[in-house]
Amino acid sequence: MAIIFGGVFLFANLISACVSPLRKTSKLEAPAFIVAALFSGLSLLLLNSALCNDNTLIAQLQQDAANLGNNGLGFSDSCSISTGANCTIAAMVFWLVAAVTSRQGVVTEKLEEERSDTATEPLIPGENL
Repeated sequence: MAIIFGGVFLFANLISACVSPLRKTSKLEAPAFIVAALFSGLSLLLLNSALCNDNTLIAQLQQDAANLGNNGLGFSDSCSISTGANCTIAAMVFWLVAAVTSRQGVVTEKLEEERSDTATEPLIPGENL
């Protein structure tokens, strides 16, 4: 879910940057990236669930493999953090970094708009530029 949700907003962000150089940064980008980080983190809850510990399907697969003469097939009895979980943690960090930088972009655009609005006024009232 995180890949789909975050990926859609990431590619929308990339495409909108290529289409219009004067684009406005969407205020929804930062919350969308935070939700993607949340979905990535929620996938780690699987490590402590019944799907991972004492899974009857895994036990059945091991029994079927032993009946077929393939005793080399083995699954661990419990789940632990390995390469996939480490990649998920890294993805969570990157989604959060994307959210922070996107939010900072929105704040910077607002400040630039405020500065540009005040800079276009003439220094002497009533004087035409």
